[in-house]
Amino acid sequence: MLFPKANSKGAFYGMLFGFVCTTSLVVPSKYFQLKGLIKYPTTLLSTTGCSSFNVTTDAFSTLANISAITVDSVQPSSIFKISFYYYPLFGAIATVIFGLVVSYMSKETFLVDRDLISPVAQFCLPEESGRNEEECSDGEEASHILDETKC
Repeated sequence: MLFPKANSKGAFYGMLFGFVCTTSLVVPSKYFQLKGLIKYPTTLLSTTGCSSFNVTTDAFSTLANISAITVDSVQPSSIFKISFYYYPLFGAIATVIFGLVVSYMSKETFLVDRDLISPVAQFCLPEESGRNEEECSDGEEASHILDETKC
């Protein structure tokens, strides 16, 4: 787990917010593509006019023949022109940020075992008060993380 303060409310509302954000990005983008306001250049698959001696000249002349995209009076925002590969990244970032905000605002506190938290995120955990595992005798369990009075 990367975020020790995350809770079920934050996860639920973060998931809803990420879904709404991703949907509000995907649906208008596909609408603009359907209306022809966003056009992606296609790759030429034909080899007509290509010679084996001067391939680069023919390729550049073929690119020069491609007509330019006309500029309409209504242009979609640049956020709708991003590649569909970035949609999951956008949704994941929105989910994590909003979920953490809701988790911190809900103020549900509970102790988390340090072994369950990634070493990268252990700086988020509060300092342990009490004795270390080394101070416990051999017969006792190291359950002082959940109940600091034992050990």
